[in-house]
Amino acid sequence: MEPNFAVFHPSQMLSLFSDLLQLFFPEVCLACTTGLNRGEKVICLDCHLSLPCTRFHEQPNNPAERQLLGLCSGVPVAALWYFNKSSRVQKLIHNLKYAGHTEAGILAGHLLGQQLRTSSRFNGLVGIIPVPLHQTKMLKRGYNQSESFGKGLSEVLQIPMHSDWLQRVSASTSQTRRNRRNRHEAVENAFVVNRSLVRPGRYLLVDDVITTGATLVSCISALAAVDGVEVSAATMAFARR
Repeated sequence: MEPNFAVFHPSQMLSLFSDLLQLFFPEVCLACTTGLNRGEKVICLDCHLSLPCTRFHEQPNNPAERQLLGLCSGVPVAALWYFNKSSRVQKLIHNLKYAGHTEAGILAGHLLGQQLRTSSRFNGLVGIIPVPLHQTKMLKRGYNQSESFGKGLSEVLQIPMHSDWLQRVSASTSQTRRNRRNRHEAVENAFVVNRSLVRPGRYLLVDDVITTGATLVSCISALAAVDGVEVSAATMAFARR
């Protein structure tokens, strides 16, 4: 009698291999560090349901837009989550910026992109422009977290991302301890536009977190100086003040 060997379909083999990887190298939620269950990616279901969404895409004159008032009036601004110190959102963004977890930015882009698709305030977008890093920081980090976020938005909104249209020409030290006025002074004229590439249209400027809005204001001012360019803005999070 011939031995009966089980035959596995390739998809079954892949599932078995995935289960073994999960057993020995369990994935954890990038927001709360609990183990991820089967089917969960990047963040757990509890974080999906409990991370504090802003719904700014539905609100004219929302807190993020008021942050820019008097500097970039009339610019629609959306943010996916509220940012608070020692929160799950802070942990998630820290993993994106400093631990190489670019998948966190892509996920945030997917989630916010689904919201923007149904928002009349963000109709007519033809492209995405990520806030750039200075070349020294880019070389040190190896990636731009805003590009990861922009990639997720691009995939959902089905519009291209233009990572080479905006350039940061001056580096700055950490702005964590700067006040609002000092932050604006630190990034004033810090960005230049590659005018040979930019085409007229309405573009979505994307960054990770709005604190004072200084970085967004500097970028918007540079882009809006190009004839025919209109700018909206979106970030992963908005820091309450």
